[in-house]
Order: sequence, then structure tokens, then C-alpha cells
Amino acid sequence: MRDVLVKGASESDVPIFDETAYPTPTPELLLHADWPKRKTILGRGILALQMKCGAEDPADGRRATVATIAHADRPREYHHLFPASLLEEAELPSDEIFRSLNCALITWRTNRTLSNKDPVQYLRERADNMALGNDELKRRLGTHLIPYDKLAVGYAGIADELRAYRVSEDYREFLATRARIVSLAAQKACAGEPLIADGLIHDGA
Repeated sequence: MRDVLVKGASESDVPIFDETAYPTPTPELLLHADWPKRKTILGRGILALQMKCGAEDPADGRRATVATIAHADRPREYHHLFPASLLEEAELPSDEIFRSLNCALITWRTNRTLSNKDPVQYLRERADNMALGNDELKRRLGTHLIPYDKLAVGYAGIADELRAYRVSEDYREFLATRARIVSLAAQKACAGEPLIADGLIHDGA
């Protein structure tokens, strides 16, 4: 890499740029990426792509940066998009609950407010509390490469015997869709192409 940057050597001489030996992550590989707080390469890579796309907080609209993640007083937190308690009730194992694709960085205040609520419930409450329309909320979530339509699900009034099945199916569909979107973002980033969240979500969905 030094020779490429300093001496103008060909990028083809750098092993990490060999697509055969080091391909960009597929959706199938991304589906199993571990919780990013555990500092895995794929988990952190997924967060990096989100920050490259803007990663605005759903409530206050502020962008996530390396500095905000490590802020001494109010660091960004690793938030379950499908709440852990909801997935536990559906009897999903811990390794499925703590997937990187089920995570977004949000401010501590937002996380405390949204904790342990169905995805659609907290989305609507934040829109109401912040006088934020669905279009803007959808756009902000898009900066995290989050497919709003797959996250905007709710389970009020569903019989207990069907609830666990619905939660499990909705969650896996959400993960699969987000995996396609993130994989596409990784391909574009590695090719040096600009990352435009709306386009990535449209093409990946």
C-alpha cells in the first residue's frame, strides 16, 4: 500500500485488493456478522459503511462520527432495531439477536427513550414527539442503510400463538433485506463509487 501511495505502484500489486482472495462480503456472510460492540471486522465494517452514508440519529438528526462513538459523557450506543426483549419472547437464540445488521448507533438519550418497544411503536413515537414526519424519519434511518418498510412492523392485537412466528419471520426478512443493501454499499465503496443511501436501499431491496 505504501508503494501505491508514495511511488505510484499499481493497486493490483496490493494483496488486499485481490478480489479473488479477498472478495467483498456477500449478503450471506453479512447475515452472520456479530454484534459490532464485540469489535469484529465485519461488525465494525458495517458500522463504517453507515457512517460513510451519514448515519443520522433518528431523533436529533446528528451524524455519528468516531468522536461521538467515544464521547466521554454521551457516547453513541449500540441499539437493537428489533428489541432484544421482543426477539427473546419469540424464542430466538442470543446469537441471532446480537447480529450486526440488527444494530444502529444512536445517542444515549434516544436509546433510553426507545428501549424495549416494538420497532413500529418507537418509530411513530419519535415522529410524534419530534414533530417529525414519516418521510424524514425514513430518510434518517436510510442514512444507516436501514430499510424502513421492513422495520415498520407491529404486533398489537396478534394472538400469542401467532406473535412469535410473525416476529421471527419479520426479523429474518428485515435482516435479509438489510444484508443485500449493505453488501451493495460495500461493493460500491470498494470500487470507489459514491454511497447514496436512497439509491442503495432502492437497489438492495
